Amino acid sequence: MGLTRELSAFAAATGFSRLPEAVIAKTRLVIMDTLGCGIAGYTLAGEELAPLLRLAKAEGAHGPAMIFCDGHKTSVTQAALANGGIIHTIDFDDTSATCFGHFGASLLPTVAALGQQRGASGAEVVAAFAVGYDIATRVGRTVWPSHYDHWHPTSTLGTIGAAVAAGKLLQFDEAAMERALCLAADKASGLRYCIDHGDFSKMLHPAMAAMKGVMAALLVEGGAKGPTGLLEYPSGFCPTFSAQPDLAAGTGELGAALRNPQRHHQGLPDHQLLPGADPGYAAAVCTARLLRVGHRRHPSHPHAAPVVQGSGHQLRTADGARSQTEHSLLPFTRRTPAPGDAGRIHPR
Repeated sequence: MGLTRELSAFAAATGFSRLPEAVIAKTRLVIMDTLGCGIAGYTLAGEELAPLLRLAKAEGAHGPAMIFCDGHKTSVTQAALANGGIIHTIDFDDTSATCFGHFGASLLPTVAALGQQRGASGAEVVAAFAVGYDIATRVGRTVWPSHYDHWHPTSTLGTIGAAVAAGKLLQFDEAAMERALCLAADKASGLRYCIDHGDFSKMLHPAMAAMKGVMAALLVEGGAKGPTGLLEYPSGFCPTFSAQPDLAAGTGELGAALRNPQRHHQGLPDHQLLPGADPGYAAAVCTARLLRVGHRRHPSHPHAAPVVQGSGHQLRTADGARSQTEHSLLPFTRRTPAPGDAGRIHPR
């Protein structure tokens, strides 16, 4: 069995009942944290987000999927696109310690939009998110470290993770999951220019990853017969996106990250979220503190300061704040809110 089929079989077979309590709790925390980043991004980076939101609305699509904070309902693909940008625009979201991918920014838009359309349960959403994250990081291990020389994992690997998460919500078997994964891998892209310059393309990376992942899964559901075995194919994903691909790294201890996320680096992120942080406060405290330091002043937000203060940097735009590792979420994920946090969240 090749790498692609083995990962697809694992993804298709792993449901909520197979997730340990520690993984379920961590997944919920990451989802809350990611949503908090979306609230903050929408509130603080209105100017940066405007072109993306205008595009999502100008398409005129109608559907059950909501654009975060905005309230506009549109198609699954357009909502996934918009929400991926909303989450990642200020670049405070989760990071995989394995391959530096911000996968929550593509996974949450995927499971939220498709979950709304299909009436998914909370358990199904959690399982789809967790398994999509695990597969994305596993593929990342196969192409690491040379992949990062030229490519942005949030985009390349995020597309694959989003397709897997979407396949979970569509209840794919391993054959359908493999086709969706391969279609997503075929459409993966995203260069590292944005890491150096913090431009608009970085925000688009998880946005496009979510949209392409959803599209891949929906096409397979509709009967598309995509490629198979594309990860290990001689001109496929791994040989193309890595100078020295290590296929065995993608299946070693398959499922270990889901069984014990604190022990292994692969799978759900563990370096930007405090152990034991209460998911009930993650979104609120993250947003409140971001508003306190203020990224870019928005006319409708009286509490936003004109610049970001932090670690000796004064970042004058949300674009400029990108790629600054000093702006970690560690100070924002507390068990209890800091004094003055209450009442400081004012989404438009």
